[in-house]
Amino acid sequence: MKEPLKYQAIIITALDLACRRGELTGLTWDDIDLNNKTISVNKITVKRNHGVEPRRVTKVKGTKQEHSDWYFGTPKTSTSTRIVHIGDTLCSALKRAKANQRKNELQYGEFYTKIYKQTVTDEKGEPITKLIEVEKSIPVNLPVVDLICVREDGHMVTTDSFKYCSNKSQKFSSCLYIIIKQIKSQTNVRVLFVKIICFFN
Repeated sequence: MKEPLKYQAIIITALDLACRRGELTGLTWDDIDLNNKTISVNKITVKRNHGVEPRRVTKVKGTKQEHSDWYFGTPKTSTSTRIVHIGDTLCSALKRAKANQRKNELQYGEFYTKIYKQTVTDEKGEPITKLIEVEKSIPVNLPVVDLICVREDGHMVTTDSFKYCSNKSQKFSSCLYIIIKQIKSQTNVRVLFVKIICFFN
């Protein structure tokens, strides 16, 4: 594949798992068992607004801005929680992506962004897991979250990153490349199209 490494593992994972965007961005490295070639899909990332009123907005300089943060949530349906067996191509891509993350963390040093989780309560008083981004140089007494989908500097790749991605042609060409490979290997192309539609919806 010719697309940058940071996109390669994400695209292959999305297609292999037929996962939703939130499921993809919610994957952590401890969800992946490269020895047994499985991935556990057990959570999603969701954006929630601050305050008691979920849809509360404030006006800042004449524009409306939502005060929101990212949280872990449960998959859309009960059957969405699943263990998926993966192939050698995805295993190799994930190994490279993990090594690349470690390399980036060393290069950025104290300026690398670490992600932590904190249990808080929602507007109904129910416990939820909040995701917090903090520069590595700042000590934080919270459990670290080792997400698969992060930027070069460690910041989260969120569902908004896909929604507002400006380089859609790169996504399309990458998907087209995989489709052609599947056609050549005489696999079920219809199933592959369903996977792509599931990811982009």
